[in-house]
Amino acid sequence: MVGALVAPFVTEMNAGTVATLDEFAWVLWGVFAGDYLFRLMIARYRYPFVRRNLLDLAVIVLPLLAPLFPAAQLFQAMRAVRIVVLVFDISKELQTVLRSRNLPYAVAIVMLVIFVCGALEYGFEHKAKNSTIHSLGDGLWWAITTFTTVGYGDTYPVTDAGRGTAVLLMIVSLTFGGVLAAALVSLFIRNDNSATDPLLMERVATVESKIDRVLALLDARERGGERENVLGHTEGEPP
Repeated sequence: MVGALVAPFVTEMNAGTVATLDEFAWVLWGVFAGDYLFRLMIARYRYPFVRRNLLDLAVIVLPLLAPLFPAAQLFQAMRAVRIVVLVFDISKELQTVLRSRNLPYAVAIVMLVIFVCGALEYGFEHKAKNSTIHSLGDGLWWAITTFTTVGYGDTYPVTDAGRGTAVLLMIVSLTFGGVLAAALVSLFIRNDNSATDPLLMERVATVESKIDRVLALLDARERGGERENVLGHTEGEPP
């Protein structure tokens, strides 16, 4: 669905091609809406379900509002809003996505965010007066430098829609970028811990074994079990 909505921003298309893409997006929308309604029907508590899945609901509702925006610019703005909502819907489970074992998925989401914002920026800017973004490559370059907070300043938005996209990407980079960096650091630390000194690990295992024996002793005494404790001393002997 994201691809079908982004394509008209990336390349010039005739009305027939755009209509075909819209029809394809509507088919995917129907699948998404059916999935949402099914999950709503089987949910035990429906209001909390709706509250926890507001982005899913927005993905369903926004296309239904499109006929209210007949003007070309407003329709394009609505399409851009739908794309942004879809991207946020994909990346809403940040805590789950950014666990170390899901790091490739997190990187894929970051690449998707960069591509979508770069494509939107190109769509808004390439025909504007005094624009510095003239191709999709310029838009992607701008998105990468903005996301990484480098900001060379060789490309920048001049339209209101382009600046709005820039603000959105800046906010996402401050949150997503920091958490992604933390996940990478966590992954490196975990890998470093896997190479810990074997002798140290052996000592740790010995300590854990002794702790297990002590816990077993306490458990046996609480149950009033055998007189001989698990440390090998009979009752009455000095420990």
